[in-house]
This record gives sequence, structure tokens and C-alpha cells, in this order.
Amino acid sequence: MKSKFMLLFAVIPLFFSCKEKKEASLSFMAMDTFMTLKCQGEYPEEVNLQVKETIESLDQSLSVTLPGSDFYRLNSAENFPVEVGEDAVSLLNLSVKYSELSRGAFDITLYPVMKEWGFTNGNYHVPAAETIESLLKKVDYKKIKTHGNSVTLEKGQMVDPGAIGKGLAGDKAIEIYKSKGVKSAMVDLGGNIQLLGKNPRGRDWLIGLRNPWGGEPVLGLKVHDCAVITSGGYERHFIADDGKKYIHIFDPETGCPVDNSLVSVTVVADTGAFADALSTALFVMGQEKAQSFWKEHGDFQMLIITEDRKLIYTAGLKDKIIIHEDFSSVQVLD
Repeated sequence: MKSKFMLLFAVIPLFFSCKEKKEASLSFMAMDTFMTLKCQGEYPEEVNLQVKETIESLDQSLSVTLPGSDFYRLNSAENFPVEVGEDAVSLLNLSVKYSELSRGAFDITLYPVMKEWGFTNGNYHVPAAETIESLLKKVDYKKIKTHGNSVTLEKGQMVDPGAIGKGLAGDKAIEIYKSKGVKSAMVDLGGNIQLLGKNPRGRDWLIGLRNPWGGEPVLGLKVHDCAVITSGGYERHFIADDGKKYIHIFDPETGCPVDNSLVSVTVVADTGAFADALSTALFVMGQEKAQSFWKEHGDFQMLIITEDRKLIYTAGLKDKIIIHEDFSSVQVLD
């Protein structure tokens, strides 16, 4: 699973002038990444500021390193239950929901395993098999229990919201924009893109998907009113002494970084929390299981890029995609 928040997209369009309403942009740091808010409305500066403050408050609650935060207290608790805020409970409940949906391919209780590998502190190394086996005994989303604002974990369990937190933050941002009457907004949370309405010219937003091999975006997506979120193994990794590369996305079953043919998985869905968690889960599943999952559920769109430069995408994106990269093959899933 993703242990850090990362930039995976570049948003191509800028805001254009509009006589009826004003446009404003606000950039800031939160959740360990650079974020940008853009909206059009009567008071865009004020609304952007309110969204920023909400995201910063969520960041304080969900931080695993900030003493006193909800997740810090959960991870360091000796006794349970622990009282936490509504945001933490909401994230935990959504995490369990998506873990069940993905049959465990997504699991936020992987934190101790990722920590052992060094992806939380930069002390990268390959742990002994016995160490991984021992830590995996505590990896089980089914042990997370919530009752109101009370949370109970199994002793020794630790949770990391990194693979869903920004998605939840984006959902909250869109809710605020809607409540303030904003019809056009773009939320870029370090690459997690969430869109409200169309762009100020009344057209679909054009979102560029970052090139895993460097250079210009591999493709563009023309979309609106959705979340566009990618999990990719090319951003954070380390090379072990034996020359093997280990990425930051983990398989909850093995306790090891995912090692399959995928370079990235992008999910286009109605909500950010769903797209964030699902992009990780589908990456963990691998190409065949990810395709089967989409055929079974079908309430989202998906793009897969493989190491041998193949592109696979679902039929719902057929008229929304502009391919720039010279892929070895392109497959549309019906």
C-alpha cells in the first residue's frame, strides 16, 4: 500500500477569464505534499481558504507522527477503546468497507510492516522472513472495531491512513464547494485530482496522466465531476544490495512490496476516498484480477499501464482519452 502521499498527475488547463464570476487559486503544503485549489464563484478566495483550513485540520487529525493526533494515539495506545474525532472514525469505517470490497487487497493495518521495511522513516532494508511473518500476524482490517467515536484495535496493531486520507480530504473539499454554491472547482491534492463541474469555459477538464518513464504526460483525460487518482510503483522505491527494486506499495498477504508487471493503475470514480483506496487495491491485485474486479463491479473506470508499455482501459473512457505515448499495445475493456 502507499505509505506516502505523492504527485501522480499534472493538471493541464488553467482558469480562464469569466465576466460573471471571479476565479481564485490557492496553493499550500499539507499531508506532506504541495496542494492547489482552484474555483470560480462569487467569493472564491474565501471558499478556497475555508477548504484549506478544513484540509489542514484533517491533516492534524490523521497524522501518524504528530503527538496527540487521533492516529498517533491509536498507534501508541496500550489500552482500548480510544476516543477519536469524527474524521478518524469516518476514515476507519471507509477503510474497512473498501478492504472488504477488495477482499483484503487494501488494508490500512499494514503500517508496522511498511515501517519495518523503512518506507516510513527512510531506513530502507529487506527484513528477515521471520520478522515479516511475525508482523503479518497483526495485519487484519477485520480487527478494527468502531462504536460511535470509540475505536478498538488489536494490541500491537497500527493503522496508516496514507492510502485513503487524501481521497477523503478531496471529498470534504468538494462538499464545501457545493455548499457554497460553487459550480466549477479543481482540487489537486498532490496529484489526487477531484473535480466539481466543468472548467470555467464550460468544457471538460483536461487531466494529464504522468509519464512513468519521464517526459510529457502519457495521455490526457477529458472529465468532470469525478475523482482521478493513480497508484504507481515508479515514485518511491529503493534498490537493495542484490540490485532488486522494492516499491512502496505493499501486498497485505505477503508483507512485501508488490512485484508484478504493473507500472500504474488509475481509477476514475465519483468519490476520492473510493478512488484512492481502490487504485491501491487494484495495483496489488495485478492486471488479471483488476480486470475481473472491474467486470464484477463496474461502478468506476480504470486505466492500467504495464512495464512493457501496454495500456488497458475501460470502455467508459473510450471517448474521454487522448493518447500521447507510443504504447506497445492498447486494449479497451468492454
